[in-house]
Formats: sequence, structure tokens, C-alpha cells
Amino acid sequence: METKGGNVMGFFDNIFKKKDKSKPAEKVKEVQRVVNPIIKEEIAKPKPKKDISFKIAGVTFNGIQSKIKSMVKEEKYSSEPYDGLSNKEILEDYSDGDKIYEVDIYGSSEIKLVPDPQNKFDPNAIKVVHEEMGDIGYVPATSCKRVKKVLDGEYSLNWKLIGGKSKYIEYDVEKDKDVVRTNNDTYGIMITLIET
Repeated sequence: METKGGNVMGFFDNIFKKKDKSKPAEKVKEVQRVVNPIIKEEIAKPKPKKDISFKIAGVTFNGIQSKIKSMVKEEKYSSEPYDGLSNKEILEDYSDGDKIYEVDIYGSSEIKLVPDPQNKFDPNAIKVVHEEMGDIGYVPATSCKRVKKVLDGEYSLNWKLIGGKSKYIEYDVEKDKDVVRTNNDTYGIMITLIET
């Protein structure tokens, strides 16, 4: 098969095998001219802020469980346990792995994080203080450095009670169907810090 300027292979050779006569230094400068603004733009972009979530350490000591139980007892008087859901409704509306707690207690401004540099075990310790219950534990040691950085800036704090009585769905082999079970765990408190 011939083309106007010669054979087919010669035609493609001209398209794909053009010699680049620029010098290596010129090529490097061209790449830098194109790439450097892209790199500068990426560096200038603000880093995405990450939420930090952790479970308070030490809530099983110093009578803290009793204080939490008192708070739960008060909450039970003002709301229906398990959000007022019957076992039938739980089976219809939830799935395996979901936990429906007896009470939902959460908040934001009631808890403060207070650095505790005089702590005899860890000078990086951060105390967790609830406005009604007082000292309720500590930020886990593995999270202290990250939390301290967040505390130096602006942030918001949310907390949620976990543990206690809960209901969940489990498959019962003997009955050959899903059933609602009840569990009772030690209370804990999850905190989420959000950088603003």
C-alpha cells in the first residue's frame, strides 16, 4: 500500500519518530515551567481538617460509673427507654449490628478538656471535666498530642454516652428467626473534636 509521499511505514515513521532537537537542559526547564505552578497550588491548598474521636479513659475508676448511672436515672424519668420502640419495631426498623441504647445522652458545652501538666504519670495528660460530675477521666495517651494541637486552635466538642443497657438483633438458630436481645455494658463516653 503506497501513500502519496512513499510507503505506509515511512508515513508512520514520520508521525511517531520525529526527532526532538531540543537540548536536555531546555527540556528540564520546560517541565519545571509546567510542573512548579501545579506544585505551588497544591501546597497552598488548605489541608482538610479531620475530626478526632476517642473514648474517655478512666471512667471505671473513682466512682464515675455511679455518677453516670445517676445521670442515666434522671434521663429515664424524662424520656422513654429505647426511644419508645417495641421489640417488634426494633426488628422492623433496625438490622444486625445496630445498638439501641436505653437512653440517649449527648451534648457539647457540658464537657471541657483541661491540660494537666502536673499529672505524675504523664505531663501531656489532658483531663476531661463534666460541669455536673466533675473529673470523669482522661484523653487516652495515644490521642493527647493530636488533641493538644486542636485545643490550641478553634474547635467544637461533641460527646455521647455509650454502654449501659442496649437492645440489638441476633439470629436465633433454635427459633430460626431474628430476635431482640438485651445487653448491659460498662458506661463510657465518646468525644469528637471538630476543628473549625
